[in-house]
Amino acid sequence: DNGYLFFSVTPVEVNIQGYDISDEVLKMARANASLAGVDKYIHFQQRDVADFHNPKKYGFVISNPPYGERLGDEEEAEALYRKMKCLRDEFSGWNFGVITAHKKFQENFGAYASLLKDLKAGNLDTTLYIYRNREERGGDYHRTR
Repeated sequence: DNGYLFFSVTPVEVNIQGYDISDEVLKMARANASLAGVDKYIHFQQRDVADFHNPKKYGFVISNPPYGERLGDEEEAEALYRKMKCLRDEFSGWNFGVITAHKKFQENFGAYASLLKDLKAGNLDTTLYIYRNREERGGDYHRTR
């Protein structure tokens, strides 16, 4: 044994897209991606969540929407979570991760997550709600109503 580990890596297609309705948020995201050296891998576009479309059968969406706690008011956040149901309905083969401090997220999103993880966002206690794709689970999400 010479103490070395050899492995090969198969190149994979990377398709990372960043969307937000706010042009200012997109400018910050582009700047952060550039600082991290990953900007060449990410396509940023100003788009409403209801206008999100992708031809891929499988994928992963990670979202950190406004909580209503500091980035907008609570009613606006709840309306956005209800609007996000379109993602769950249209992308049955996709997995979703949503980070929020809003305690009624699942109720407004209309489904219970497959897994919950507590996270800190600065001084704020948040939760990562993970929704495994319905095809992998063999059925629909457990609806909240």
